[in-house]
Amino acid sequence: ENGISGSGNIYYPQIDGKDPKIVMVSQEDYFPIDASLAEIVYYPDELPKDPELLHEKTEEINSLLEEIKINETLKSGGEKKRAMILSAIIKRPNILILDEVFTGLDRDSVMNVQQMLRKYLPDALIMAVDHHASDNNYGGFYDKELHFADKQAKLREIVAKTI
Repeated sequence: ENGISGSGNIYYPQIDGKDPKIVMVSQEDYFPIDASLAEIVYYPDELPKDPELLHEKTEEINSLLEEIKINETLKSGGEKKRAMILSAIIKRPNILILDEVFTGLDRDSVMNVQQMLRKYLPDALIMAVDHHASDNNYGGFYDKELHFADKQAKLREIVAKTI
């Protein structure tokens, strides 16, 4: 797009002598149609053998889930999106990549998700593709944006919306 292309390698610094844990949350879900919250949260890994462990982790950030039940099939896109974000939080990545995850969520859900990500992943590097970043920047969730135009990429400060 816009005449910008590139090639090269991405090198991640090691953290405590290990490769960083990287999780991506896409704008599209790739789960079985009748997937439960538990299956989505742990996808692609197997469910934990101890159902109490899943329940404890789910309860910890219940406000993100609203009325979703652990073994219920998720029906709406918003429910699936919140479940995918919950999955990312539970996996505790060092680097979290978000691809248009706020699209389709209402203002309160966006604010809720951003607060959860800040609270539960305070040391994670969060990189997001968000075509509405200035509209979705509650409480300074974003601090910079990479703007592509006129065959150039520019790193710019982004202004926080007041909550």
